[in-house]
Amino acid sequence: MAAGRQEAQGWFLIGLPGHGTALPGSSSSMIGAPSTIAPAGTLDLACAIPFRSSCMSLRARCLGLSSAALLSAAAQAEIVDIAWSSEGRFERRLTVAPGKFAEVCGKLVKAESVAWRFDASGPLNFNVHYHEGKEVRYPERRDALASASGQLRVALDQDYCWMWTNKSAQPVDLQLLLTR
Repeated sequence: MAAGRQEAQGWFLIGLPGHGTALPGSSSSMIGAPSTIAPAGTLDLACAIPFRSSCMSLRARCLGLSSAALLSAAAQAEIVDIAWSSEGRFERRLTVAPGKFAEVCGKLVKAESVAWRFDASGPLNFNVHYHEGKEVRYPERRDALASASGQLRVALDQDYCWMWTNKSAQPVDLQLLLTR
């Protein structure tokens, strides 16, 4: 190490929502860098890596996870970015696995209006949400719906998400239409 240069050391975890992971050499379960600790029960898959500022990037180190583990984690949820057509429409068919969720998200601007409609093959919990600081705001939230429609009037320039959670034991097919 060069004179006058300090090297940071510690553990850093990268993970996906779900189950929790213990730091190596620790009896307590934690997630995050030293300044960001979260309780156990929040990761399905984690990459716990020792780091030093002079080491290769965290992303490169975590790519050492097995492809089978990554595929398993990807099957936990489906997250889709909104890609508007030239006519101002977004349509998507999704299958929401039992106990999982699907989410469609995109950047919207204040005063924009989006008409939405979905039809599903079974009941799903549904919400439209966005994040404002550490708070999650829900312009729309309903449970156990097989279909619904509405109009979102955008209050803030923000990423908005339409989200469905399948609480049943069977997969549920979903057809979504957004129009602006």
